[in-house]
Amino acid sequence: EGGHLTLTADDGAALDVQHRLGVIEFKGAEDGSGTMATGGRIECATTNAAWSGSNNAATLDFYTTAPNGTEILALSLDGYNNRDATFGGDVICNEIRATGLTTTSFSNTKGFFLDVDTSGVGAQDATGMHLDFDRAVAGSGTAAHNDVGLNLDVTSASLGTSTLTGMDIDVVGTAAGTSTAIGIDLDVDTADTNIGMIINTAGTHMKLVANADTDDYATFVVADTGDLTITTVGDGSTDSDLTLDADGQIKLEP
Repeated sequence: EGGHLTLTADDGAALDVQHRLGVIEFKGAEDGSGTMATGGRIECATTNAAWSGSNNAATLDFYTTAPNGTEILALSLDGYNNRDATFGGDVICNEIRATGLTTTSFSNTKGFFLDVDTSGVGAQDATGMHLDFDRAVAGSGTAAHNDVGLNLDVTSASLGTSTLTGMDIDVVGTAAGTSTAIGIDLDVDTADTNIGMIINTAGTHMKLVANADTDDYATFVVADTGDLTITTVGDGSTDSDLTLDADGQIKLEP
């Protein structure tokens, strides 16, 4: 129902690669003499191969015009390559809803980069990224649900002397005012069994490093027999003591 606009390209032969099906231009006067300038255009062209009965893939491109008059490709919709949308600049929006987010650019060392900046003199509680996952209680049945809020998988192969880090967290405060910097605030409760953290590794389970000297540290290692080894290391003399400062009794039970 309703009217529609159709742009047709037919010269008696099948469209070849990069042949244009049609274009819509938006023009306006830039002076009082009737000089027309293009403010934007929408162009549709064939994509990967000549058209046939089995291939009608096309690309829809959206162009905008810069202040110097240069037309810039702002958005390209590819009908052949998984319906990809390629933006020529930043994507600014209030909300993003997607079933999946995939990045495959090997030339860019940052697969996903989120940069959030804020300022102001008024009171504010800001959040860089908020991940909210909820599952409602099932209406019936006893089916199991094994949910994960954030699943981070890092696999890296290198022939050089390299370091592989699953998560790098930097929390930097300032001396202005009175503030408290917290690296990780972990709260796990209300389940039948609550475990704050599980660390499974073939090496050192935990390493605590002194802020004043990174060569001074302590390690915690759990063996496959369940034995726990606490080691203190200092880069000076053998003065890396182990101090138990308890507000109560110290109990050692076999």
